[in-house]
Amino acid sequence: MSSRRHAMDPKLDSLQATQGRLILGPELESGHELLDREHRELFALGNAALEALARPDSSRPAVHSALDALVVHLVRHFTDEERVLAQCGYEHLEEHRRAHKALLARAHELEMHAEAGTISITELAEYLAHDVVQMHLVKTDRLFFPSLRAQR
Repeated sequence: MSSRRHAMDPKLDSLQATQGRLILGPELESGHELLDREHRELFALGNAALEALARPDSSRPAVHSALDALVVHLVRHFTDEERVLAQCGYEHLEEHRRAHKALLARAHELEMHAEAGTISITELAEYLAHDVVQMHLVKTDRLFFPSLRAQR
């Protein structure tokens, strides 16, 4: 995972790659049942996509299918998350929507690479570990956790 790995907070268990797997630690739970469940599913689908790409006998359709399942989930999750944030009056919602849009644009690029057979495991791992987890979930999503907790 190139030099981007060094920018990660070593205290966050969720960012540890254990045998190439992303692990979601309790420090990244928002306390919102739906969003936390979707975050766990996102990690599971991300790991499945990485595993599909890492298998030497994996076919292009298998990799594309795993990545497609991840992207479908991202679309649903981002929609749900934006709805929840709107309901709690999150003041940075528009900025958050723009971040989601950029992450989805990159995910669609990766899908095209998978379809063409040109995606690398490094490219996918950097997207998941750095872009989605470190930059979005850790730095951006955690900013709205207090707003969700205040709604309880």
